[in-house]
Amino acid sequence: MSTVTPYDQPSSLKIAEFPTDLKQLSFLPRPWLMTDVLLQRQITMLVAPGGTGKSTLSLMIALSVASGIPLLGKKVLKSSNVLMLNNEDDEDEQKRRYWAISSHHAIIPTQKIYYFKRNFQLMEGNELSEDGRALINEIRQRDIGLLIIDPLLSVNTGDENSNQAAGILLNALGEIARGGNCSILLIHHTRKFRTDESAAGNAATARGASAFVDRSRICLTLSTMNPGEATSRGIDKADADRYIQLRNAKSNYSKRANSSTWLMMRSIKDPSGENIAVHEVADLNEPEIFEISPETVAKRLLECMGEGSHPQSQLRSSYCNRFAIKDSTVGKHLALIGESKITIEDHEIWKTKEGTAKNSPATIHIKRHK
Repeated sequence: MSTVTPYDQPSSLKIAEFPTDLKQLSFLPRPWLMTDVLLQRQITMLVAPGGTGKSTLSLMIALSVASGIPLLGKKVLKSSNVLMLNNEDDEDEQKRRYWAISSHHAIIPTQKIYYFKRNFQLMEGNELSEDGRALINEIRQRDIGLLIIDPLLSVNTGDENSNQAAGILLNALGEIARGGNCSILLIHHTRKFRTDESAAGNAATARGASAFVDRSRICLTLSTMNPGEATSRGIDKADADRYIQLRNAKSNYSKRANSSTWLMMRSIKDPSGENIAVHEVADLNEPEIFEISPETVAKRLLECMGEGSHPQSQLRSSYCNRFAIKDSTVGKHLALIGESKITIEDHEIWKTKEGTAKNSPATIHIKRHK
């Protein structure tokens, strides 16, 4: 006599099998709106600190998608309508930026760009609110291909440091992306990061719970150029903060090659005479690769200090500031200069020490050939 257990009952689970014959598999291209940036039915997060122009960039992305013009140097594969929720700028400021970007780049969108005239409550507890469900209907009825939310935390009603709360919010946004058959771009702030920590390509600098980044399919970072990068590219250090780097920090669909696009901020005047910042792709020189050697360090010393006898303790700060490197790195560079004279152009560079101890006071001499 056989005994039937609960585990022998028919299952309602849906299980499929991969074919052993690979020829049975066929694929369509992934539904990219913008190459490596926006994918239909998926979430992209843009992480940026204040002052980088992230809201301006989000409108630039909207105009690129609505016009089909690759304003970021990224190919637009599917032009579509865009819906924007900007809770950082008032309606007048949004219109100014729309005018500035459209005028500067001579764009006439072939698709429509919509914006919310009021904020709304996306969540009610752990579920989409009535407004959230209505949003899906609006997206479908207006044939929206891209929804932009700026900033993400303006629609977050939970604890921003809780992975559970972040997961609930991203699940709800994923429901909107799938239900509306659209791509979602979330604009998110960075946390306060260490002075030795770079924001470029570093998704870990995102503010709040790690689940915000983990649940996003693509993560981009926006950061200003540092003085050292400016120097290596032949740009005046005083102009470094005019250059913004858009960098891929995470992609679940392609190799993360740390691909980046450099943008330059310009200021133009609107019809009322007010200044407005706009972005454009910057054509920059490739960075100069500095190979550390006694000769290259000596050349730098000649460049920043000039002829004379310079106490090493005093020239450290000049060297550090001139080439935008850390003090600890300066020490490694200066250690390459010894008592043997190094000839650079028509000068000789060498070091003398007042004692034999490792930390004995040292002087670096830069003298012209006699």
